[in-house]
Amino acid sequence: MKITALLFWLGASIVLWVITPMVFVSINGALGLPVYIFGMFRLIGIIFVILGIIIALIASLTFMKFGKGTPAIIDPPKKLVIKGLYKRTRNPIYVAHLLIFLGLFIFWGHVMLFALFVIGFIGFHLYILKTEEPVLEKRYREDYLKYMKVVPRWLW
Repeated sequence: MKITALLFWLGASIVLWVITPMVFVSINGALGLPVYIFGMFRLIGIIFVILGIIIALIASLTFMKFGKGTPAIIDPPKKLVIKGLYKRTRNPIYVAHLLIFLGLFIFWGHVMLFALFVIGFIGFHLYILKTEEPVLEKRYREDYLKYMKVVPRWLW
């Protein structure tokens, strides 16, 4: 793994999975919004977080191995990646982030963490539609158009 890719992955993970949720929890407290305790369901939250981290790691490693680049903007892939998790969804890393956000909400119960999940989904979706897909269509042309027809953007 390239050191720049590792640093990008670690930095992005800390910002997305630690700092951003902490900010949303702080906002939750500052606004006096409710916190829902889900009892035994908190285990599901932990499972979602762990699953999300594993998916993000596997997808990132697949991306680097087969794409000959990284998910980082500074080192984009040289090849279109359609192996592993990328056979099931075109965006497994974004799916992983959303799983983590949802897991954090289920575990801690702060309403703003659910808002983070919703805002994350909307933000990722718009970014994919407006920025990422047009760039990939331009870069990989027919190969990406065929891939789009076969593999869903999300999970369904």
